[in-house]
Amino acid sequence: MKNFILLSILAIFSASCGRNALNDIPEENTLPPITQTGANTFGCKLNGVVFLPNAAIGSTVVEKPMYFYGYYIGTPNHSNKLSAKRGKDVKNLFTVELYMYKFSIIGNGEYTLNDAYFYNDNNQPFNSYMKCYAKSPSTGEWKNYGSFINSGKIVVTRFDNNGCSGIFDGKLKEENGNEIIEITDGRFDINYSTL
Repeated sequence: MKNFILLSILAIFSASCGRNALNDIPEENTLPPITQTGANTFGCKLNGVVFLPNAAIGSTVVEKPMYFYGYYIGTPNHSNKLSAKRGKDVKNLFTVELYMYKFSIIGNGEYTLNDAYFYNDNNQPFNSYMKCYAKSPSTGEWKNYGSFINSGKIVVTRFDNNGCSGIFDGKLKEENGNEIIEITDGRFDINYSTL
């Protein structure tokens, strides 16, 4: 009888611990909270499906899931691009890129989306944009999509020497086509030194 009671207590304790441990793991269908602490989080929705970056798989190596690039450094056009990739368990969105024109000068504020740039990353446009590589809702094919004039915005709510945070949303048009998709509920919270 003592063994039965002891085993029952251990079973209840184990089940309880297992549930608590699982509850600590963020769900793949939940966006990270909107924060300004340098949590290195990123998330958005495409057609209601949550996108969270994870171990991005490159051509030969596993890459970081997020990058923060600088362009036109040391000039009045100094700009930055935040790129997020999902390499495992891809649903309907593989990459999202946010390009903030004159980011180091403007800092906090609203960046109105304009025409996306699809070609050589070394020569970025003189405007802010968003682009992504996503599954077409109508055909299921993977396609490039990019913002167009006044199709959305990136709002930077924190900008300092440690990082940046913000929210974003926008409509994106298929490259060389007419299909439009919409990214909603976007948020990011970046720490430059630990990204």
